[in-house]
Parts: sequence; C-alpha cells; structure tokens
Amino acid sequence: MSIVTAQRANELISQAPWSENEVLRVFWLQVDGSREEMAAALRTTKGKEEIFAVIVRDDSFKIANRVLTDMSLLLESCRAQLEDFKKNRPEKITVVVLMKESFSKAQIGSPITLPTWFPIRPGLHTHFYLTDLVGLASGTLLSGPEAQIDHVAELIFNLEQALVNSLQALQADRAMQAHAFICILLDKESVDMSRVTADYQAHLSTIIMPRGYRPNASKNTKSIVTDMLRIFLSKNIDNLAKAAKNLGLHMPIGERLLKPSYLAVTLRPRGDYTTSERNWFSILVGIYQSYQIMNAAAHSGDYGMYPPALVHYNSCDLQLFLEDAHALFAYG
Repeated sequence: MSIVTAQRANELISQAPWSENEVLRVFWLQVDGSREEMAAALRTTKGKEEIFAVIVRDDSFKIANRVLTDMSLLLESCRAQLEDFKKNRPEKITVVVLMKESFSKAQIGSPITLPTWFPIRPGLHTHFYLTDLVGLASGTLLSGPEAQIDHVAELIFNLEQALVNSLQALQADRAMQAHAFICILLDKESVDMSRVTADYQAHLSTIIMPRGYRPNASKNTKSIVTDMLRIFLSKNIDNLAKAAKNLGLHMPIGERLLKPSYLAVTLRPRGDYTTSERNWFSILVGIYQSYQIMNAAAHSGDYGMYPPALVHYNSCDLQLFLEDAHALFAYG
C-alpha cells in the first residue's frame, strides 16, 4: 500500500510552493499498487497548472549525474501529451514520475533547456528539481492523515485495558506486589488498591469511541496511563529508568523483549537493565509518545509542516510498538 492516495497526492502537490520563475517541476512518488490507476487519478488541470503522471519502468532518475538525460528523454516520450496542453495556455507544468522504489536522495536537479516544442516558454534555459513528493519539508501538518491519530488512540486504549487487566490479575495472585506497584506509580507509601483499580476500570468505561480516545496528564484523571504519563513528565531519563526498574520488580514482564519505538531508542538510559526493566522503560516512553503526537495533532498550527513520509513512518513505528506491548500483556 502506498503512503498516500491519489487524492492526498494531489493535495500535497497543490500545497507545494513554486519557486520564482519556475515553470516545470518533477515529483517522485513511490506506488506499490496499480500505477496505471494512480496516473489516471493524478491527471488534472488546476488553473494555469497542468499536472500529469508518468509511469517509469526503467532505471531513469536513479543515477544523479544522468538526471538531465533522463528528463529530456521523459519529456520527449510525453511530447504528444505536452503539446496537447498548448490549447489550455498553461503557465506551469507538474510531472509526477511513478516509481516502484522509494526515493533515496533528498533532492536532485539540473539545468535544462526546454524543447522548442514545449508548451511553455520553449527554448527557455531554466532549472528543474526532482523531489520526493512525500519527503517535502512543507508537506503536511502533524494533524495530517499520515499521522493516523485515530489508530494510535485505539491502540493506546487497548494497551490501557491490558495494563488494568494485568494489574487486577496481579492483585488477585500477589496482592502485596500489586500494592507496591501502585505505590510506585502514584508515589505514595500506601493506597487503597480496590479503590484504585475500580477508578481505573471506571475511567475505561467512559471511553465510548476508542479511536477518539485522548489520554491526558491531569491530576483529576483516574487512569493508569495518566499515572504513567505523570511519571514520565516528572523525571529525567536516568530517574525514569529507575522508575521502570521498580515497576518491573513488582510486575515483571520479561517473557520477551519488546522492540522499542525509535524515540525510546534515542532516549536509552545509561547502564544495563533486565528485559523486564527495558520493557517498562519502552512502555513509559511509548505512552508519552502517543500522548504527545495527539497533542501535536490537536495543536498542529503551533508546529509547522513536516515531510509526510516522516509523519507516516513515525506513526507506524509507534503503532507497531503499541500492538506488541498490548500482545505482551494480553497473551504473554
């Protein structure tokens, strides 16, 4: 499945700014499905701009110092279609090259002399750039569809359910360990375990639509995820690792090692830790990461634009972690 649909690709093209005096630009788009269908869906006229897609079946545009030759050959292969644009008197032309492979460079470009038959300013000495459409720095807000916020929300809800169920099972089998676990979580010396677990379950019962769930760090929210968020927000990395170690001591989850999200890798604490301790650290980071990307999406205007591919793969990486963490609690 491609990162973007044809509709989304057209939106990204429309949002991409033109450079001054630019009349020709080229975008690379990786397509995993039918490139014929994508090409047909991308063909459009927007004001004085013509947009069309070309399916590339050879090794064109894969060698940087051959890009001018490849572009000249591509324009020649599309000559009939380009000449047909003359009747619309376009001022700009966007070409989307549909590839099976992902783009391996940030951007490549070259000076070019437009052919004498070109529908816009024939013979013009200009410059064109080949840019990854889903790698555009100004591609999308953090609330864009690539963030898949509804999927993240549902997965964090599922993980919260599994955490509460595991806590209740621990309470039934080893009440003292469950009590110690909650005392660490709430930073208290003693708690009413029955009240805490009842509050956690009551909170979950208020969530009617998991895909609309949005955790928070409010002191008034009786949620195990909220309590874990507060641990993350109140500690530096080394102290967070100590908290994870203490949580793992009382609720061991060392059956297998979770693959941490990329953010958890970048925040890796110093020292050696057991599998259970590493898992709890990754879970605390994963919960915070979910919370933060939801906040960022809700206030996306404060953060500016980011490459769609970055937003997409960051979300996918987090989702894979949340699914795995849920499975560890639910199935072992």
